[in-house]
Amino acid sequence: MKVCFSSLAILGICIALVGAGCSGPPIEEMMQAETALQAAQAAGAEDYVAADFNAAAEALKDAKSKAEISDYEGALESAIDARQKAEKSKAKVASEKRKVRGDLESTLAVLTPEWDGLVAATRQKHLDRDIKTASDAACEAYVQLIADVRDRMVAEDYIAAVQILKEARMKIAEIRELGRRW
Repeated sequence: MKVCFSSLAILGICIALVGAGCSGPPIEEMMQAETALQAAQAAGAEDYVAADFNAAAEALKDAKSKAEISDYEGALESAIDARQKAEKSKAKVASEKRKVRGDLESTLAVLTPEWDGLVAATRQKHLDRDIKTASDAACEAYVQLIADVRDRMVAEDYIAAVQILKEARMKIAEIRELGRRW
């Protein structure tokens, strides 16, 4: 009787192991990870928290690779990891956007008095025609760039606003350089 119990126990364990080995790829978990990654991308995680977003994308890629070689347990773990990382990256986007917006506002606050000083200095000088033309063009470009920065900020496209602000700073440097020729 004892032998029969042991045989049944071993048979049950074998059936469980075979059943576990026959389970398929974690399709639902991989779809959830893919959806979470797409949601994070739509929120801007690729731009604002790129390292976190890329880690989630790598985990999903790993899940797909493991599923292809029938490592379904590994694929499941990687899919769950990918979903969690994607959700975390999406959650971080809002705080990163606030930080970038604050940095933009601070930079604009510093540039405004500098700009006002440059404009006042330009008005006080009698410039030759070529320098005045170049200075006016650079000033117009700067004003347009700052308007574009503010438009991007209203649209919450802070990454583009940062890039445009870099161009505006270059224009200020150009105007300063022209001022040295006055």
